[in-house]
Amino acid sequence: MINSKQKRHLLLSYRSAMAFFVLHFSAVFAFAQVSRYFGQIPAGNSDTNGFVRIDKVFCDIPLGNGRSAELFFKFSTDPRLEPKYLGAYWTIPFFESNVVKLSSNIYRWIAPNLRTYTFNKLPKNDRGYKETYILNTTGSLKLNVAKDGSVCIENVDDPKNRYLFREGKLVSFCEGRDADTFRISYENGNRPRVLYNVGKNSTEIEFAYNKEGFLTKIIFPEDKKSIIITYCNCDTLAEDGITKQGKLLKSISSITIADEKKENYKYSAEAKKKNRKILTKNETEEVFANVPINKFEQRIGEDNKGFIEWDATTGIIVSDSGGEYAVRNPIFDKYSTEYGDDYFVTSRKREIKTKESRISYKKPENKYAEVWDYSLRTAIKIEQNPHTGEQTRTSYIGTPGNALMKIRKIEKRISNKTNWSIISTRIYNNNGNIIRENYGNGNIKEFIYDKKNQHIKTIDNGKLIYKNSDANGNGIIYLKRINENYFIKKTMRNNVTEVFIVDKAGNEIKIGVEDDE
Repeated sequence: MINSKQKRHLLLSYRSAMAFFVLHFSAVFAFAQVSRYFGQIPAGNSDTNGFVRIDKVFCDIPLGNGRSAELFFKFSTDPRLEPKYLGAYWTIPFFESNVVKLSSNIYRWIAPNLRTYTFNKLPKNDRGYKETYILNTTGSLKLNVAKDGSVCIENVDDPKNRYLFREGKLVSFCEGRDADTFRISYENGNRPRVLYNVGKNSTEIEFAYNKEGFLTKIIFPEDKKSIIITYCNCDTLAEDGITKQGKLLKSISSITIADEKKENYKYSAEAKKKNRKILTKNETEEVFANVPINKFEQRIGEDNKGFIEWDATTGIIVSDSGGEYAVRNPIFDKYSTEYGDDYFVTSRKREIKTKESRISYKKPENKYAEVWDYSLRTAIKIEQNPHTGEQTRTSYIGTPGNALMKIRKIEKRISNKTNWSIISTRIYNNNGNIIRENYGNGNIKEFIYDKKNQHIKTIDNGKLIYKNSDANGNGIIYLKRINENYFIKKTMRNNVTEVFIVDKAGNEIKIGVEDDE
């Protein structure tokens, strides 16, 4: 039997098991196109290209179907970004969603979560539309061009899950069945003015601008709260590394979010150039460039929250108040020894993102650098633990299909070792659903689906560990084995989930109830 001391210990283990469940299975289900996507942030304050990247969430909008969309300010030193209504370096990605016709047969959609989708033209148009395109990977989305030039993107299996664009701007969206429909209005063509919930007949957010066209206030009418934004001269260097931009550009000097302290920002150019380490494909090669430096500083109340420095000529991060960066970016980094290689010259002309990138971030207190290494060409990502030096190599499925960019294999290797050990390999069916995961220790996990492609069972080494509930809300779920003697059991009855700790003999102790309605 389980005594009270064991129960307390196992309760803690249960919470850990639940955390694992959330983290593990959040990767299995597809996120909505308006859900926040952090795949672009690999290490520290760097994005996947090596440019400075900071996100500041300012609100969470319920979508009506149990999910929500986080709206956030994004600070980026990507030189391709043009200053808009937030001045230099800042944007609100949610309103940057757009559709672009790349050729007579191809459209590209940058979704509100910054993911990119490419559509190929179909030989036959949908009724009532001038042109019809299909998502080139899974075919799960359609893009229809109307006679008036507006564009509608919708889910093939759920037509209510749709996004409407006029003149390239997102003007309406709904996340599907049971979700609300939202409309976005703009002023002067490109500045968001109102986010409106059609079903609730309510204004979610209003945006106010000054005479110069800069966003100065974000208003939440229902909560009767506002965010205040102020601006200052942006005294950083231009790409030539010489010209001060203070007389030409402005940028955000402060953001005051309701119920939180005011955040103040300062922009400057350093008097001296700085050596920037450059990574190459040859990991033993040492390359440096002496570059002009721009600096961004943040202060919250009286507290100095540190700085970030970047190369003024390329936008690539150099250091922050926590450590030093080194970047491999043969597409955008003109100082890279690989910049002139034919492969990257061709890629630079055809692509908007880096095919090969590597970010290293070394804090003085850590024995090893934090490493993020990704090849779009081979669909392989490598990460390094800054405390142990252990590396994890994740291989993704790079070929078009329903399993595109899903994990194919996970491997690890210990610091200073050359051999990789297989942690797991995964197999998918034609619908892109995982059906088997083989672990390096010999364990096998199988996933079973019904005719409607719904996940109904998971079997771990021949033992049932998950069973979907039936039509009456009854079922049984074994979430996670805690150790060799105990595991967690969840039993669902009439949509109420009871949680138990079970020992090897089958003895149960109820430790909680969850209402799933």
